Parts: sequence; C-alpha cells; structure tokens
Amino acid sequence: SWVFLFTAYSSIASLQSSLNTVNGLGTASLSTIYVTLILSCIFLPTILIKKFTVKWTIFGSQLCYLLYIAANIYPQYYTLLPAAIILG
Repeated sequence: SWVFLFTAYSSIASLQSSLNTVNGLGTASLSTIYVTLILSCIFLPTILIKKFTVKWTIFGSQLCYLLYIAANIYPQYYTLLPAAIILG
C-alpha cells in the first residue's frame, strides 16, 4: 500500500509547480512540506514510535499523505498549506 500511496504523492509533487501556478501555490506547498519535514524529523519520530509503535506511526503518516493528496482536489492556500504542514 505504501508503494501505491507514494506513487500518487510523487506524481502530484512533480506536477505542483505546473498545476498550481497561481501566486506560486504549488511551490509554496512543496517548500512548506520540506521545511516542516526537516523540523519534525528532529523531534517527532522517537516520540511517536514510543507512544504508538512503528505500525501505527506508519499508518498515521499514510493518512497524512492521503490528506495532502485530497487537498489537491481543491487547491487553495487555506487547503493546501495546512495539509502540507501536517504532511511535513
């Protein structure tokens, strides 16, 4: 399931700067993902794995990817950027 999910995310991420060009929304959402990813990787993995175990942590991260993919159905700053923060 992870391969199929990441294939969908990878396709959307590759097209962000082309599809969401209004005011740089696509580029801003990708930048937001990577900035929050850097910050969350410093603190969150050990806390989440200790609290929820590896299986449920991976399941939660898959839900975050699904949220970001779904936010691309109606791409606006108020839908795409919060989903990008959650994904990061």
